[in-house]
Amino acid sequence: MQDYLAQLEAHIIEQKKQQAADRPFILGIYGPQGSGKTTLSLLMCERLTKLGYKARTVSLDDFYYTRAYRSALSADVHPLLATRGVPGTHDYKLGLKVFQAILDKQPTTLPVFDKAVDDRCSEDEWLPVEADLDFFIFEGWSVGVPDILLKELEENPEPLNPLEADFDAQGEWRRHVAEQNKAYQEWYDLIDYMVGMQVPNFEIISEWRWQQECDLFAKTGKRFFHSKAEVQEFVSYYERVTRAAQAHLSEFVECLIEIDEAHQMQKMTFCSHE
Repeated sequence: MQDYLAQLEAHIIEQKKQQAADRPFILGIYGPQGSGKTTLSLLMCERLTKLGYKARTVSLDDFYYTRAYRSALSADVHPLLATRGVPGTHDYKLGLKVFQAILDKQPTTLPVFDKAVDDRCSEDEWLPVEADLDFFIFEGWSVGVPDILLKELEENPEPLNPLEADFDAQGEWRRHVAEQNKAYQEWYDLIDYMVGMQVPNFEIISEWRWQQECDLFAKTGKRFFHSKAEVQEFVSYYERVTRAAQAHLSEFVECLIEIDEAHQMQKMTFCSHE
């Protein structure tokens, strides 16, 4: 793993050297749930910091809308939007504002989302960011996914799973998610370099998420889900976007990392889009 990290580190630094010297470099890390994207982002931040660079990380999750706003969306647009996760449940305009401040080398703060209460923390709990970052690492389960979902929906309009069949029979939620992902492109366009994690199959995601739940319970005595069935239902919200992203991964990342069922990196490929 360390060899792969060293290769990635060297490639990212070389890419930064080719851009304007005074501009922060935004690194995007995409990976399905449980794939290790958060761990990778922290490891890269640590490595870059040890080299003398100023680096920070932020998660897509921290830009979720407030619980009250998602409740309003569920009433006005579609009931499934009460559940955080898919494009359309993040405040991407806040994301744009924060990222632009970082690119302009202005001091700003990063929002914090508390999953335990399913709500955004008050602004006095947001995290300050220094004004002169070298690297800003942005990780998330749909970070960088291009505008491919509307076309995918046209090609595969039928429900993929029981969640879509039972709660989105007319496809209104699916279309809203695809349209919102298109709107997110303005945000994702600020990313300089994308890393993407390829997983063995979609089904392994539920296994990984359940293992995370078991580990959490062993450490804290707390858990969000009490059965594999609950985890599978939760992962169903992410299925359509995840399958589309995995199928097109090499088209939108500069570095593709293949991982096995044990979370071990098996192969790293640098992709050219010239």
